[in-house]
Amino acid sequence: MAVRSEWAVVPGHPSSFALVLGVLGVAGVALVGLAAYTLREADGTGARSFAAFVGTPGTGAFALVVCGFAWGVRPAAEGNEASGLWLLALLVVLIATTVPWVGFALWYTGQGKRLGVNRKLFAVAFLPMVVFVGVISVPSVVPGMGFGEWWVFQSFVGLMWVFGLVYWNVIHFAGVIAVLRTALVYDHLRTVQGSLVTAAGVVPVVSYWAGLGIRLPGDRAGITVLGGTLGVGFLVTAACLWTALARYDVLDRTPAPGNLGRAALLEEIDDLVFVTDDGGTIVEANRPATEELGVEKSDLVGRPFSEVVGVGVGEAAAVDCVRLNTVDGNREFDAGVSTLTDQRGTPMGNVVTMHDVTDRTIREQRIEVLNRVLRHNLRNKMSIVKGTADYVDRGELPPEGLADGLGTVADEMVQLGEKAREIERVIQEREHMATEVDLDYTVEVIADDVRDRYPGVNVSSSVPEGLTVRTDRTLLSYALENLVENAAEHNDADDPWVEVDVETVGDRLRITVADNGPGIPDHERAVIAEGEETPLEHGSGLGLWATNWCVARLGGELSFEDPGRRGSRVRIELQSAATMDVAVEGAGDRAAVPDDD
Repeated sequence: MAVRSEWAVVPGHPSSFALVLGVLGVAGVALVGLAAYTLREADGTGARSFAAFVGTPGTGAFALVVCGFAWGVRPAAEGNEASGLWLLALLVVLIATTVPWVGFALWYTGQGKRLGVNRKLFAVAFLPMVVFVGVISVPSVVPGMGFGEWWVFQSFVGLMWVFGLVYWNVIHFAGVIAVLRTALVYDHLRTVQGSLVTAAGVVPVVSYWAGLGIRLPGDRAGITVLGGTLGVGFLVTAACLWTALARYDVLDRTPAPGNLGRAALLEEIDDLVFVTDDGGTIVEANRPATEELGVEKSDLVGRPFSEVVGVGVGEAAAVDCVRLNTVDGNREFDAGVSTLTDQRGTPMGNVVTMHDVTDRTIREQRIEVLNRVLRHNLRNKMSIVKGTADYVDRGELPPEGLADGLGTVADEMVQLGEKAREIERVIQEREHMATEVDLDYTVEVIADDVRDRYPGVNVSSSVPEGLTVRTDRTLLSYALENLVENAAEHNDADDPWVEVDVETVGDRLRITVADNGPGIPDHERAVIAEGEETPLEHGSGLGLWATNWCVARLGGELSFEDPGRRGSRVRIELQSAATMDVAVEGAGDRAAVPDDD
């Protein structure tokens, strides 16, 4: 095999090359020994990655020593082909070291998982280096080592050389930068530890490039210098890694948890997190935000925050709560805004966190309403009892015949207490028990129950046949039962009736309860709409509140419509058919006929 004159060597001192092989041999022993010690004393992905990182250059150093003797490499031999081949082997060993180095760097910093680097992506990233090694391993296509000569830019092979060397160094030093930058961020790690790991990755490559710029008399091919600098570089690497492992526990104290924890903090918390630029445009959103809104991240990034949430960033921080239409229906969120600044304190954007406070709001509202209603009714009823007793005591009323009236008052108080306990039992905070609810069957069961208790009221229903919804059966039934029962109980019309109509309108499920009774007083509707009772404006009962709380837990809306005549129309709207699996299997309405009795 012919080698160009640039590869030929001139007479020199063979003993110097023997010293080089000795240094490489010592470095190989140190590195392979460290790899074996690591595999024996530690386990896990980190130990294997560390062992591969130190074992690869160690094995390569041994291979260079064996090849140096076996090929008869002699720096002083004119036209010695083995010298050129040995230099190629040296470069291949160094390039091969990059692969486990980057793998260890990704594990050590935790960037592998954060960046989504898997084995396939890792292999693809190093494919160009494999091609480069293949090119430089064929001596007939390697024009020489003179990187400043014009031949580099005059042939495809020369361009492959340039690209391969640049790509190799970029990949290698990307690992170096990741390790150094990450290690310096976390205070729980000593700077020395990060410096030792960084040096272990940097020194071999730097020593190779330093050796290229040095030429000794009688060693024109650079065998002695390149081999010597690389051997010293491997020795420094071994010393750094032995120290990092033995003194600084490099496998157990790494910056990886910090990086992984930072990413998990955004992705694993239940709160919705949006990152916006200074103009209010969303640039990042965490997984709970995309899942709660039922969209992909690409559907959020680039859109104005106000368009997605309904209010601007500043307004979100100022209002008590923000209402969002989520995959679970309408939910209320408490928004917090933190300003992002650069190193000079200049605002660059905002981080908006949104915590779901729907259940907390309902609980607080329920406690407040129950306390006020119970106090109000208890005070009124006891006033009746006390007033009656005073009249009897003054002799203004005969005691005979008062038992029935006082008994009625007592019964009403007992019923109110039982109603409050029932509400607490049904609407207590718990996980939603979502099941397939047959609306036709559910409505008919409620209608039959109301007919039995109020036989004089005509209760009818209109439900598309086969209409189902996936939701909490208990909450939906209780809400609907309260509306139908209240409509029948307070209906004083000559020919009282109650209608229950269920339909799908667009992507919403709508349940309407109408009657021809006296209607719901304005102040009763007002307190429900405002969401709170005041001393001057409060309701007298719990039925509407119970319905409102149930609907809110289901993520729906409760509204009151003007019937255009005597009576009332109360509407429940639930989440879209698509997200709640509403499916109409057939069509057709039917009206229930009141019982003969």
